[in-house]
Amino acid sequence: MLQNITNDNQRHKIIKKIIIAFIVTFLIIFIVFNLLNEMIGLTACSQLETLNANAKVVYQYADKYISSENIEDDFVITGYDFNMTEDRNFYWAIIIENKKIKYTLFSRNQINEYEILVPDKKTQIKILSNFFTRINAIGYYSPTQEKTND
Repeated sequence: MLQNITNDNQRHKIIKKIIIAFIVTFLIIFIVFNLLNEMIGLTACSQLETLNANAKVVYQYADKYISSENIEDDFVITGYDFNMTEDRNFYWAIIIENKKIKYTLFSRNQINEYEILVPDKKTQIKILSNFFTRINAIGYYSPTQEKTND
């Protein structure tokens, strides 16, 4: 009888230790993910600037190759490019109005039809600040954007 009581006490102690170890491990993982998100959040603005710079490059290439005489009004061109060195796809969209490029978009994830709008800067920074959603951020460039920044 005494042996059963000591075995039960030992089992309870072992179960308590396992539960405590599980909780401590969970807390450590939770803290690490929060720190990772915070670190990513600190670089979100510069990552958005990089996406916007890539959207500007798309604009510059498109501007060279699109002739205003051969293009339709209110037109959207989308595509992607596979980068061999980084093993990634890059997606872009060119929005044309009145036979001129109105703006371009650039993303590391496919740009859906409902995303072909001028993206909100605060929303994009919020997307870039999260480890799980940062691939969905969209860079933006418009030639009128530079004129208003001067």
